[in-house]
Amino acid sequence: MSAIERAAASLARYPAIRAVNFHHTPRSRMDALARQLALLARRFTVLDEPGLSRLMAGDAVASDRPPLVIAFYNGLRDNLDVAVPILHRLGLKGWFFVPTGFVLEPVETQEAFAGRNAIGLIAGDYPDGRHALSPAEMRALAASGHAVAAHTRTHAKASATDEAALAPEILGAQDDMRAILGRPVSAFAFQSGAALGENPVADALLARAGYRFLFSNLAIQPVG
Repeated sequence: MSAIERAAASLARYPAIRAVNFHHTPRSRMDALARQLALLARRFTVLDEPGLSRLMAGDAVASDRPPLVIAFYNGLRDNLDVAVPILHRLGLKGWFFVPTGFVLEPVETQEAFAGRNAIGLIAGDYPDGRHALSPAEMRALAASGHAVAAHTRTHAKASATDEAALAPEILGAQDDMRAILGRPVSAFAFQSGAALGENPVADALLARAGYRFLFSNLAIQPVG
């Protein structure tokens, strides 16, 4: 099945949900980000984790504005420093997809980890060398109603076909989330946005890990 066919099948089966994805949110773009998020708040119903769960279960959105998810990828510190205060001012909740190995990497080797694992960094952004969210910051995000989600351990794609390679990225990321947050997380995304149906080994591991949703390039899919 092609990507277009998978997207058409998802649209026929599940509600249409728009998503806006961010990676870096640097201070140099703070004003533009604030304008963009304010526009989204006016025009869409921004979904938090319970809201997405209700919608995927078949409940209607209690608004005439279409549903939207605002997602931030790669566990980047500037998301917390720049985007989160804007979200709070607007009364919005974000989804933060975190490669758990990055946030658990010692500060002195985070730049090397990012370089090995295709996590782009902005040169000079954080002279102290800490580019990732900390576990304590992840707990604070979750406590304030934002969704913290897994983005593998090492920013991995779903290209491997053997369980030995995929299990650390899928099961291991959930284990890390339990250790960091004290509970499992509901959502997962691969680098490059692979969908359910593309890799049967990955699909089985996602279900075994207890994830409820897979965020892909073209759909938010229920797992299992």
